[in-house]
Amino acid sequence: MKFTYKIIATCIITIAVIFSLGSALVIYQNHAHLLTSVIEQAAGSQSIESFSLESKLLQDTLEENTQYGSDVSAMDMRAQYYMKQYASIYTDKERYYLLKRDDQAVYMNTLPSLEASSTIENDASVRLMKDKYHYYTYLTTELKAGSLTYYLTTYTDVTSVYQERTRQFQQFLFVNAGMIGIAFLLLNISIRYLTRSIGLLNEASKRIANGHYEERTQINSDDEIGELSKSFDEMAAATQQTFQKLKTEAEEKEEFMSSFSHEIKTPMTSIIGYADMLRTYDCDETTRQVAASYIFREGNRLNTLSHTMMDLFALNQQPPKLTAIPVEKVMRALKQYYENSTGHANLVFQYDQGIVLSNEELLFTLLRNLIDNAVDVSKGTEVFIKGIHLGYTYQLNVMDHGIGMSQENVEKATLPFYMADKSRSRSKGGAGLGLSIVKKICDLHHTPLTIQSKENEGTTVSFILEVRQDEA
Repeated sequence: MKFTYKIIATCIITIAVIFSLGSALVIYQNHAHLLTSVIEQAAGSQSIESFSLESKLLQDTLEENTQYGSDVSAMDMRAQYYMKQYASIYTDKERYYLLKRDDQAVYMNTLPSLEASSTIENDASVRLMKDKYHYYTYLTTELKAGSLTYYLTTYTDVTSVYQERTRQFQQFLFVNAGMIGIAFLLLNISIRYLTRSIGLLNEASKRIANGHYEERTQINSDDEIGELSKSFDEMAAATQQTFQKLKTEAEEKEEFMSSFSHEIKTPMTSIIGYADMLRTYDCDETTRQVAASYIFREGNRLNTLSHTMMDLFALNQQPPKLTAIPVEKVMRALKQYYENSTGHANLVFQYDQGIVLSNEELLFTLLRNLIDNAVDVSKGTEVFIKGIHLGYTYQLNVMDHGIGMSQENVEKATLPFYMADKSRSRSKGGAGLGLSIVKKICDLHHTPLTIQSKENEGTTVSFILEVRQDEA
């Protein structure tokens, strides 16, 4: 069953139960009130009639020749005469009388079928009996007439009270059926209108499940469904972002493996070719030296590539512990490193004093890779390493005036194995992993790597580190 029909059914059942209970309570209360009124009226009439009959019979006892009306037959006839008078008054009200003396019926008019009747209530306030088709209220009064004792029982037909209750129940059932029908139509319209947003959510979820991750519900309301819609859209956006991230990572891994395979395939092919030539042919000294040199050079290149790959994988294993590092200490280590190297005489160090939160070894590796890249493309011009204290942060820049890069190359510069000038980079033993390592170290420091470059004008690579609080 659909959720809409469940709501409608629940509402209809709730309305029907509550309305039925309330109506039944009102009908029973009205019935009880009307029955009480009829019984009180019958009791009042009984009291008047009993008092009148007792007074007349008492007067008749005084008129008899016998002491206190000892002529029983005469007294019974007088009692019958008075009862006929009462009965003639109430014939249209279906009122019945039974007058007894010593368990002998003195007078009775058309009484209900007492042999088939049963008492349904009999207490001090209400006395009711029922035969097959009718309900009666009955009251009995004791009468004293000299030495004689009479018992007057009055029966009043109150069937109309119960018929009225039945009529009210029948009318209620008819009205209730109509109200349930009207309620069903109104609830069907209103609940479908209120739950249409759930249908939109359902359709959106189906489309997202089919791969349309850009799908959104766009439901604008201030109720709970509106809040659910916003949460759903946020979830869909997060799912789309996660999917795109996973897709990008998968593509990068695929490209990484392809580039890695290509990087090791070329030198391995050359090494195998030259080694096979040395193994198979009797070469002269010059050819042997050339082959051995190429094998040695390409072997070193593969060795460097393997160490670089290990460094890159090591950075993914465990985040480094950041400590307070004096910038001057790292700069001195870099100066000493490049003073012992050849071809790096054009480095210019300009930096402010400061203490940054970093890892000394990683910071050294980061700057060394940036400086190596800058020296490779500087065409013999100066390479500037600048450190600027900016209050709570410290900015480090490596700037060259070399060949520069296009915007497309800048966007791809940090990808593994990417090289803007592949022939030139490979001739220097590079594999295109330097900036990948730099980017990874910056990520570990929670700082972005910024690359600004123009072709034939140079490149500036910068990043920002946090300064120790007492140095800010």
